[in-house]
Amino acid sequence: MAQVHSFLKLTWVELKLFARDPFATVFALVIPLIMLILLAAVFGHTSTDAKANGLVVFRGVRGPDYYMTSSIGLVIVAIGLLSVPIHLATYREQGILRRFRASSIPAWAIFGSQIAVALVISAIGSLIMVMVAAIFYGTRSPAAGFGVVVAFIMATLSFTALGFLIAALVETARATQGITLILFFLFWMLSGSGPPRAALPDTARRFTGIVPLTHALIAIQDPWFGYGWNVGELIILAGITITAAVPALLLFARDNES
Repeated sequence: MAQVHSFLKLTWVELKLFARDPFATVFALVIPLIMLILLAAVFGHTSTDAKANGLVVFRGVRGPDYYMTSSIGLVIVAIGLLSVPIHLATYREQGILRRFRASSIPAWAIFGSQIAVALVISAIGSLIMVMVAAIFYGTRSPAAGFGVVVAFIMATLSFTALGFLIAALVETARATQGITLILFFLFWMLSGSGPPRAALPDTARRFTGIVPLTHALIAIQDPWFGYGWNVGELIILAGITITAAVPALLLFARDNES
């Protein structure tokens, strides 16, 4: 019971810390919203069957619907791949993680609180994107809401796990920030959340399959657009979560013991 209380208290503190962090707020909420407004305005009148390089540009939906779901992916990436690793790297660099351990706060509570914060802020940010898109562009509601929720949770877990791994591998918070910023914009460019994958040059399009955000977007878009659950993409996201989380937690445990 005491451990659960520690977890809840730590989660509440982490939520307040996030709200006070302008860098996290800008990248998690403001930038995805700007991207949504600009891209939806530019491609708002694009035909649903528009093609580029022989491929359907926006997966058979309107531009605003496509970019609404893409902005949800950007929110998830901004929190999991930017905010979480920088936050944890700062904690480790300043010895805060060791103080947590000395205070008998269990490791699961520390990392569980980061996951909880990522889920809460991602949900809030995503709701903002959906409401703005619905009000200004008349975007559609999800065809399979539960499928979207499952994909959203799996995507958030996978990028939070990647954030854990980066924080465990990179020595300083400043270096972590530089690496994650590069990854954020690289994922944005190659996943289809910026330029549609169909419009990318052939060489760039070959790399879209290895970008985690590509799989997260497809997993969210398919049930949203009425294409059904994409189990294959959910399995890939689960694999990313496990592959990143296990070594990350082992590395953090080793650092705390040394």
